[in-house]
Amino acid sequence: MTDTQGLTLEGVRQFYMLHDSEDGKLETILDIFQAVSVSQAVIFVDSAKQCDELATQLDQLGLPVTSVHGDMEDEEQSQILQTFQARTSRLLVTTDLSPDVATGVKLVLNYGVPRPDKYLARAGTNGSNGECMAITLALPSESSALREIEKHHQTKIEELPEVFPQLL
Repeated sequence: MTDTQGLTLEGVRQFYMLHDSEDGKLETILDIFQAVSVSQAVIFVDSAKQCDELATQLDQLGLPVTSVHGDMEDEEQSQILQTFQARTSRLLVTTDLSPDVATGVKLVLNYGVPRPDKYLARAGTNGSNGECMAITLALPSESSALREIEKHHQTKIEELPEVFPQLL
């Protein structure tokens, strides 16, 4: 279970973007990183397999990416997380492995809609990193899950505007 003590959605601009397919999500990630310049970003996925597959796809498309998940040895996980937290890695694809992995990161992407109880750990901040943006990449079939997150956390997740690069 992920510890969300001290996390808040305050200061987090929350958006979603609907896609007809998983391929659309990948294209959006590429578009985002071509449109904005952020020092670091985290992409959350639901499984170790999805983590490895997405990291491989992004790497093959030229994005500098590292990945970490629970199927890795503890020492390897620690080393990757330390490298990312030391800001020597720009993009991290991960599962819900570490609740503080996104601390200080200005952009968090959910590759799919997480369960409401996991959303805060992914999108929330501990208040020390100021403004950030959380974007959930979803399929139309996941729309009701987005509404559940809004209800659970008493928040509003808006559709991603075309001018979002100016928001970062």
